[in-house]
Amino acid sequence: MRWLVLVLLAVAVNAVSVSINTPADGYVGGQNVSFVFTPSGANITGCAAWSNKTGSWAQTQTNSTAIALDAQNTITHSFTEGYYSWGIGCSNGTQTDYSSNRTFRTDSTAPTAITNLSATGTSSTANVSWFASTDATAITYSLRLNGTWIANTTNSYYVQAVSSGQSYNFSVRAYDQAGLSNDQASVAYTTQASQSSMTITPIATAVTSTTASIAWTSSSEANASLSYGNGTATLGSSSVPAMTVAHNLTIAALSPATTYYANVTSCNATSCASNTSVSFVMAPSSYPWASTHTANSSTGGTWVLFSVPWQDSLALSYYIFSSNATGSWANSSAVAFISASSTANYSTLLNSNAHTLAWKMYANNSQNAWNSTQTWLHAVQPPPTPTPVPTITPTPMPTVPAELVKGTPTPVPTPTPVPTPAPTTEQAQAAAVASALEAAAQNKSADAAKGTMNDFVLLAPEDSLSLSPTGLAVGSKAAQSQISFSTNFTNLGYNTTVVFKAKVNASGKTIEAESEPVNVTAGESVLLSTALMTLEGGNYSIEGSVVTLSGEVLDTKILAASIATTEEKQERNTDMDAAVAGVILALLGVGVLLMFQLKSSIHE
Repeated sequence: MRWLVLVLLAVAVNAVSVSINTPADGYVGGQNVSFVFTPSGANITGCAAWSNKTGSWAQTQTNSTAIALDAQNTITHSFTEGYYSWGIGCSNGTQTDYSSNRTFRTDSTAPTAITNLSATGTSSTANVSWFASTDATAITYSLRLNGTWIANTTNSYYVQAVSSGQSYNFSVRAYDQAGLSNDQASVAYTTQASQSSMTITPIATAVTSTTASIAWTSSSEANASLSYGNGTATLGSSSVPAMTVAHNLTIAALSPATTYYANVTSCNATSCASNTSVSFVMAPSSYPWASTHTANSSTGGTWVLFSVPWQDSLALSYYIFSSNATGSWANSSAVAFISASSTANYSTLLNSNAHTLAWKMYANNSQNAWNSTQTWLHAVQPPPTPTPVPTITPTPMPTVPAELVKGTPTPVPTPTPVPTPAPTTEQAQAAAVASALEAAAQNKSADAAKGTMNDFVLLAPEDSLSLSPTGLAVGSKAAQSQISFSTNFTNLGYNTTVVFKAKVNASGKTIEAESEPVNVTAGESVLLSTALMTLEGGNYSIEGSVVTLSGEVLDTKILAASIATTEEKQERNTDMDAAVAGVILALLGVGVLLMFQLKSSIHE
């Protein structure tokens, strides 16, 4: 036997908002990151920084001082060096608002020391060069002449208009994108009394994943020599004694996707010329590639999921979706591949007009080697036009001919009303039951129209009775059960991971349980079940919520019931409707005979 009472779904209106100020997308120097944000709204009780610091999206740090409304607030947290996504959430106790997300990379490592700083030139010029520093980010060099800044440059600089036979001091310091710098390096240089007769051209390189060919020419016939390194040490050298003006030396056994630096020199019988401005990056050993794709919708006005399986011998890192949906080509933000998955998934809302969407994807690997798919065309059809309901023209009533009318009809006398006898006790009770049934049916229809979450089902073992689809267990003893429900994420416009949480209030005792996280796709129907919990007879209410891992509440439903415990299992009643059960519960005092009569009258 089942007892069921439905309770209304609560809907909260969000009155809190929050925007983030800094840091912007990019690099942050050091490990302590200060998140600056501006909250708005009434009665804000606290704010928290969220990030993927632990590998999944979670709350990272809450505010340590009182929140200032409509003003900038700061939450500071320490991160190890790496890439992170972050956002801010603020709450007034009942409503929570989350900002959009940003990304940053912490950088606590300064560029490596500058090596092989040297200066060469003529009586009126100086060419300053050095082996470049290494860093996880791009590097800019600040060059000073006799203590005065003259340029921000790469790892060489050509200085003109210096005086013949004069001594100069050049100093250089490297800065990375996070603003960190290394120690300053200096070199003294005295210009020549007269211009050297030997000069060499700028250097050109050709690289594969393991070899590099470095070519240059000299102003006169000369020999050629080369030394190369990785910025911190000299790794090898090569030379050709033959005298020629065209020079080409090849370096082998290099590492893929690695930056190297070279110093070349050519000498004739009277002078030499050098150039250390060449740096080169080896090609990656592998590139991502993809040849197939899928798309789960071609109907305009609906969401479509584009999926591309990528292949690579190295670990895949990020992918970017690109399309001409806005009329010109545009790229999405880079999205990280999930764990070991090699499939790139991107959802977008199709324009409702008939058109052809051109799109492609880009992906890179752990060596930062990018590659793209071919351009695919996706034909989009407009939504089907609903069939109009035909208009029914009523048939006019026929007119009675005048000759068939036989005069004015004789009026029928009004009968004397017969007094209605007072209802008996049983009749009054039956009328009350009918009224209650009608009210329960109306309430049930009203409750069913609220929210999108389907009704709960409490799954019980064989020695307990269970009611389906919305019943609670009635049995002879406590039993372990699961609370489950099936829902369809039709109105969800994106893919996400959800958790079903259930809180059971049983005669003053609270039991909580939740499901494992479940990945869901928009439009997918999913059955969610909590962990096992032990229930006994009594008055129960269940509050269930579906939330994302970021804390967004997708739906909430409350279910209540009264459960009686008996010494023996009771007989199942599969015919009685939930509304009838509620009425019988309210009219237990009428007696068993009245209930049977009521049930009989209902079936009639």
